[in-house]
Amino acid sequence: MEGKTRQSNIILDIEESRARSISQETVPPELPIIGEPNVDIFLDLSFPKGPSLFFLNGKKLQLLSPLDRDENSLSHIVFQLICTIKSTHKKRTIPVIVRLTDINDNAPEFVNTPYETSISELTPVGTTIFQDILAKDKDAGVNGLVEYSIIPGDNVDHDDDRIHSEDGYGFFAINLPHQGQVTVNRTLDFEKTQRYYVTVVATDRAHDETQRLSSTTTLVVNIKDDDDQNPSFIYKGCMLLDGTCINPEYSASVSSGVLHGILNISPEKIQAVDMDTINSPIHYSFVSGTPNSYADYFKVDPETGAVRQIKAVDTSTTKMFNIIIKAQEISEAKRSTTAKLFITVKPVDANPPEIQLSSLEGYVNENSPIGEKVLDSNNNPLTVTVIDKDFGPSDPKPTYTFELTTPFFTIDKNGHLLVNENNLDRDPPNPGRFKFQIVAREKSSVAASAPTSVTVHLNDVNDNAPMLPIIPPVSVPAGDVSRKVTKIKATDNDEGDNAVVTYSIYHVSNNGNNKFTIDPTTGELNTVGKLNAGDQYSLTVQATDKGGLYSQAIVEVTISPGPNTQSPIFEQSIYDIEVSEGATINSTVATITAMDPENDPVSYSIVSGNDLRQFAIGSRSGIITVIRKLDREDLTRYKLTNPEQRKANQKYYPSTIIYPLKAASLGLLWDSFHPVKTREINLGR
Repeated sequence: MEGKTRQSNIILDIEESRARSISQETVPPELPIIGEPNVDIFLDLSFPKGPSLFFLNGKKLQLLSPLDRDENSLSHIVFQLICTIKSTHKKRTIPVIVRLTDINDNAPEFVNTPYETSISELTPVGTTIFQDILAKDKDAGVNGLVEYSIIPGDNVDHDDDRIHSEDGYGFFAINLPHQGQVTVNRTLDFEKTQRYYVTVVATDRAHDETQRLSSTTTLVVNIKDDDDQNPSFIYKGCMLLDGTCINPEYSASVSSGVLHGILNISPEKIQAVDMDTINSPIHYSFVSGTPNSYADYFKVDPETGAVRQIKAVDTSTTKMFNIIIKAQEISEAKRSTTAKLFITVKPVDANPPEIQLSSLEGYVNENSPIGEKVLDSNNNPLTVTVIDKDFGPSDPKPTYTFELTTPFFTIDKNGHLLVNENNLDRDPPNPGRFKFQIVAREKSSVAASAPTSVTVHLNDVNDNAPMLPIIPPVSVPAGDVSRKVTKIKATDNDEGDNAVVTYSIYHVSNNGNNKFTIDPTTGELNTVGKLNAGDQYSLTVQATDKGGLYSQAIVEVTISPGPNTQSPIFEQSIYDIEVSEGATINSTVATITAMDPENDPVSYSIVSGNDLRQFAIGSRSGIITVIRKLDREDLTRYKLTNPEQRKANQKYYPSTIIYPLKAASLGLLWDSFHPVKTREINLGR
């Protein structure tokens, strides 16, 4: 029957909205009502206790607004379905319950943050140090369950000037994930790390692990110092391990038969400190020593550690005391440490120490590194030793310090003379040798030796390239005879073979590689072969030492005109030429050729016989041409005198005889040619 349902009420399920979504469907997706809406039945919804949250789309419930189960504490929605049978108009009201299903849309949130605690560095491993970590999740069911764990931090450096901090991962643990209790996982040490940053993550327990959400927070664990460190003797130069002086030793000396009072202790006064920040006071005492009578001669101040001689001792009693000193904290733990004190008994100081050198002259390469040994003439290290006639062969030798009157050298513990400064340069203007004095002084007394002089020579190292000066331009006269251009002289700050220089030509411009030579030893630069006036050459000359170091310079050479001593020479002294009187204007009559023995340029001109100005000659080419109409009836013979001229104005006059012919004659009538005797060559300026 229409409008019927097999249930007294209808129960549906729907997921809460993801963000602002309203598209999710109910389960089951349709209301279990018999009949077709708007055909057999009419359906309507009634929300008596609140706003309308659904509307009907057929038998489907469609959301009108997003549902948030967590924010509104909404677990279910109750409303009524009103069903009207179309045929009878009967109505029935059916209760509808829509249960909201939780989705995992909220990450856990830590409460009561920030988290911080302070613990002793002596806290045992496994001790719970913090129980207040708590995170809440607004979701329901497993989505709202939270587990805690510790993960590696972001390695951000939180150090400041007073404390050293470190990531707490590995040092602390959460062994019960559901409780979030933090325990110590490794031994702590205040002296190494004073603060830990522990990164705690809270993760919900959603069934789908890929959908689980988490959040993190930081627990700051401050480590408090506790009395877990022994005191330590301290002095400059002591070998350290984790900041503690290991195998500390002190020394002092007393003179035989002399009561010294408070001893001068080396390397520094006896002092110990509490390595904890508690800074407990230190108590000093003698523990043991040899010989057993040490306590008859010396005592230590329990508060300051100062050692006092209370009785004079003779070398016949002993030549050395070996005493163990204890430094103990005045604390409940009474932590302590020990050191050795060696006291040498010296004979009466009747003789000063004396310096002995293996050589008074030393040698070392210039620019040697710091620590390089100075050698003698036999290439053995130059050594400095000290003797003191007050001490016998079996007597313990005192310790000496060396004082030098130069900062450039020093003496090591083995007595070797060493370079003490970089860049010792032999080359001028620096000194090539150092003369200084050495004094030996007992470390525990004022006894000192007389000064001893030593001279150290710096061996030359090829560290300088030969230097060429700036060479002024040079002018060389033209010609083919070898001539000196200039002499090049390089300077080299090295000495000996390192300063031997070889000269060479590196490059010549204007294709002049074969026109110059240089003496490799003297540096004299000369010409080779013929050079023409007006030519210019740029020579790159090079000076090279035996180590391959070099420098270059440019020599600019200009070829100037040479002495003009030889006249040019024509190929013929007289030229007899026939030309038709009908020759056209600008037609060629003849070509005159002359050569200069000195290879200078030649120019041509007509100086006589051209009174009617009917001919012209090319000044450079020597070509004679017709420039006006010729008439044999007016003039049958021309005698042209041509001076060949060079730049020095030397001239040579040949003759050219020209016979004009009538245009109506038998072509060129060579039979009318009459030779003329050779004229005398005239020279003039």
